[in-house]
Amino acid sequence: MVAITIGQMLRIARISRAVSMYKVERNTGVPHCYIDRLEKGNYNPKRVTFFSISQLAKYYGLKLDVVYETLMKEISDFELTDEKGEH
Repeated sequence: MVAITIGQMLRIARISRAVSMYKVERNTGVPHCYIDRLEKGNYNPKRVTFFSISQLAKYYGLKLDVVYETLMKEISDFELTDEKGEH
């Protein structure tokens, strides 16, 4: 299991910077509805785009290697549960 998801990481970063999803959208080009789905965990990790994640990580000042590592672990966990028919 992943200790923290991409969505949780991004939500914590956004809230700690006290910015709205709309402001993030204006500054990154990542739609606020996509940000909302990520933060709520309403996404398939295999369909998360690296471009969007990197835009958000840069905006929030997160280390890209940490973000990518978290996403890759989440994808791996997703695939393992998918093989077991848990999705």
